[in-house]
Amino acid sequence: MAEPQKDMSGVLFKNGRRRDGKQDPHLQGSCTINGQRYRISAWTNTVQRGERRGEKYVALSFRSAEERHGRELAAGSDDEIPF
Repeated sequence: MAEPQKDMSGVLFKNGRRRDGKQDPHLQGSCTINGQRYRISAWTNTVQRGERRGEKYVALSFRSAEERHGRELAAGSDDEIPF
């Protein structure tokens, strides 16, 4: 059984479902901050202009883990409507 994630820590994995030509994240994972779970999406990019031109960086996006589950539950609740 997996241990719970420690507070103020996270993990990223290579996105095995990334589609070529799409804006899917290169990496995906999760983290825990102040007891709240978040999903992480990450993209590797290259600076296009300025004095850092050509340098690599990682852009991150966070969303609440409950937000994702809430959308899935809302989509599943349509099955209960009797028409």
